[in-house]
Amino acid sequence: MLTLPDLLDQDEIWIGRQDGVLTEVPLDEMDEQRLKNLRMWLISQAAQIHSAEARAYSSASAFVQGEQASIDIDRDFERLIEQDPRTWLREQPLLLAIDECLARHMNLARR
Repeated sequence: MLTLPDLLDQDEIWIGRQDGVLTEVPLDEMDEQRLKNLRMWLISQAAQIHSAEARAYSSASAFVQGEQASIDIDRDFERLIEQDPRTWLREQPLLLAIDECLARHMNLARR
């Protein structure tokens, strides 16, 4: 099953649904418009994605063993909930990779 961290940690492929089936599409193979649409959709979902990530941290803290691990999870959770959802999302590997691909498309268009 695809989890939220799996989704956001992707930096080479997009795993999405097409006709109800999970499909992998390399970001480098996406055209500029599809990348823009994906980026806009993700940003429009930032609050929901951010909330889901916060819930995942809350759930994870119940399964963490060891004092240092618990401290680390609590620190990461505090940092997460203090961030603006859109700002936080733009810092995730998937969004950074999409932005890099879009920049490459723009550079190619200038040539």
